[in-house]
Amino acid sequence: MKVTYLYLSGFCVEMEDRVLIFDYWKGELPVFEKTVPVYVFVSHGHMDHYNPEIFKLKDRYEHIKYIISDDVEELPDDEAITKVHGNRTYQVDDIFIKTYYSTDVGVAFVLETCGKRICHFGDLNWWHWNTGEAISNQWQEKHYKMIIQQMKKDHYDLVFGPPLDHRLEEAYWYGMDEFLKNIDADVVFPMHFGIGYKWIDKYLEEHPSEKNKKIVKIHHKNEVFEL
Repeated sequence: MKVTYLYLSGFCVEMEDRVLIFDYWKGELPVFEKTVPVYVFVSHGHMDHYNPEIFKLKDRYEHIKYIISDDVEELPDDEAITKVHGNRTYQVDDIFIKTYYSTDVGVAFVLETCGKRICHFGDLNWWHWNTGEAISNQWQEKHYKMIIQQMKKDHYDLVFGPPLDHRLEEAYWYGMDEFLKNIDADVVFPMHFGIGYKWIDKYLEEHPSEKNKKIVKIHHKNEVFEL
């Protein structure tokens, strides 16, 4: 597999006979042969996870499908679009999809394709805001831990997330740490840090663990990783 970090929570995965694009907002998308099947995933409608420009890809690729959270509004009337809800299962061509509710908006995706299990967290995270109300932070902790427990029965070959978001200040690491303690994953790409790549180093330095060796250090937009 080849993974390209686009920006924020956007990633492109090139597999043996298909391409997966997650939460494209900004960044330069690789160009593929027009006959390659392309699957575009949108976890929710926040402007930093969804760019309507993705529909222009239909002019470039012969076989393209969109799997989009049902909170995204004003979508084209197009049979290539599958709208998805949280806590459901779907099949698009030969890709099996499980969705989990986000602790913010939309869904997290788990895919089974080409013999791999791939997860994209979207905005699923332990969002603990210093400026937030205590009851809201308690809800976040409870529901995030509940979803992680639901996910932990499976092994994951490739995971995008959870977020390492500097806006959470000293709580930026809560979601990642809970995830790594509970879920078996081979490769983990942090996300939602913008160009704050130092937050990956900060987490690795402040929370040393054998499981942290699974975390991929990202250095710049459009960085390519061969897995």
